[in-house]
Amino acid sequence: MSLRTSPSHFLISEPAETIGRIRRFLKNQRDRTGTTNFVLGMSGGLDSSVTAALCAQAIGGKYVIGVHMPERETRDENNLHDAKNVAEKFRIRFELVDITDLVMAASRTLSGMGWKRSPVPYGNVKPKRVYSKPASPGLWPGQTAEEELGLEYEKLDMILWGLERWMTPADIARGERLGIDG
Repeated sequence: MSLRTSPSHFLISEPAETIGRIRRFLKNQRDRTGTTNFVLGMSGGLDSSVTAALCAQAIGGKYVIGVHMPERETRDENNLHDAKNVAEKFRIRFELVDITDLVMAASRTLSGMGWKRSPVPYGNVKPKRVYSKPASPGLWPGQTAEEELGLEYEKLDMILWGLERWMTPADIARGERLGIDG
């Protein structure tokens, strides 16, 4: 087996087998912890939509609670619509919790303590619209996950692939020419 990564390592040649493994993992985790329900944030983006679908397929939608938490500045009706559609499709209980008042209270409290900037910036299917969105935690307008990580997902996948094979960080950085220091 080669310890060199390439984009071909991340192609899913057996999608049904991969989905089955993820479902079994989720069900086993629920059984192991004695949990009845899964609760997850549903932004309406690709990551949370796929996670919601896999959870519902693993343990049944009636045991999954999807929570959409918009805030006044970042509220996006398209994202809410997409999240609701996914929840309906997989029979997931859907809750909308507007966190504007919570964010404002936290901001007032922190600024009253002398905090100059708020560390709580602002919290937050049509398949093509969902999968074409850049991944984002949605904490402020224009935020992207890759920008926060400082790394493209493709490079991160290659790093994780190497670490799963017990490669040293130096070997991963050098061998894959990722442009990062080991």
